Amino acid sequence: SVARIRLLGTLLQEFPWDPTSRPVDLPEQALLVHVVRSIAPPSGAFLTDYQRTEDLEALAQVLSALREENDAVLPQLLLTEGIVLRHLGRRSGDDGRSDNAVAFYRESRRVLELAREVLGRRKASAGRNFEMSMVLNAIASTIGHIFSAESRGHSLDEAERKALVQQALDTASESRAYTDAYHPLDTAFWTSRDFFRHLSEVPYTEQGRLDRERALLNMADAIDKAKELGQRPHDQADRLGGRVVELATYLDDDGLAELRAEEDAKAGRFSGVCLLARMNGIDSESGGFISTSAA
Repeated sequence: SVARIRLLGTLLQEFPWDPTSRPVDLPEQALLVHVVRSIAPPSGAFLTDYQRTEDLEALAQVLSALREENDAVLPQLLLTEGIVLRHLGRRSGDDGRSDNAVAFYRESRRVLELAREVLGRRKASAGRNFEMSMVLNAIASTIGHIFSAESRGHSLDEAERKALVQQALDTASESRAYTDAYHPLDTAFWTSRDFFRHLSEVPYTEQGRLDRERALLNMADAIDKAKELGQRPHDQADRLGGRVVELATYLDDDGLAELRAEEDAKAGRFSGVCLLARMNGIDSESGGFISTSAA
C-alpha cells in the first residue's frame, strides 16, 4: 500500500493545482481531493487498506510535498494532512515515543492553522462555514492531544497546561459559532476530562481544587449543550451517553452512572456499560485485570 500511495503522489504532482478554484469550477481537482480523502483518516471509504503507520507516513509525505512544491494549499487537503499527522502523533505516543508524538502534534497544528488562515480569507458561505467548523474542531482536538503528550512528558508547568486547555476549549467554542455540531462539544469534554485527571494526580492545593471544580463544570456544560442539539445519529448518541456515565463516576454518583448505562444499553448504546466494565475490571495503571473475578 505504501507503493500505491507513492504512485498516487507522483500522479498528483503532475496535476496543475489551483488553490483559488471552487470545486464546481475545477471538478477534476475536486475528484483528486476526494481520492486522497478516501484513503485517509478519520473515515475514508478505503481507510482499512491504508491504516498502517508506514501508510500514514507515506500519505503525510505526499500531502506535504503537494503543499510545499505544488502550491496545493486547499483547506480540505490541509485538514486531511493535519489529521494524518495527529494520528501519527497518537501512534508515536502509544509506542512510548513522546518526543516524536509532540513533534507530530505541533506540525499538525501548524498545518491546520494554515487551513484556518486560508478559509478566513474566503467569503462567508454555508460551505465555507462548514469547512471552518471542521478545521477549528481539528485544531482543538490537536491542542488537546498536545496537552496530554506534554503532560506525560512533564515538560509543562501548571500555567502552560491551563493555557493549552483553555486554547482547546476556546477553539472548540469558536467551531460551534460556525455550525451546531456534536464533535466540538465532545472535544471540549475530553480536554477538560484529561485536565481533571491530571489535577487529581498532583499534590492537593486550594487552587487545584478550584481548577478541578472548573473542569467538572466544563464537562457538564459540554454535555448540556450536546443534549440541546436534539436527536443525534446513533454513534454520537452512544458516545454522549458514555460521557454522561463518565462524568457521574467523577462526581462519585455510581447509582446514576449505572442507571444511565443500563438505560442506554437497552436502547443499543453500550459505551456506558463498557466504560463501567473497564473501570471495575481493569487496573488503569498496569492495563491488566484487577482480579480473576473482575475479569
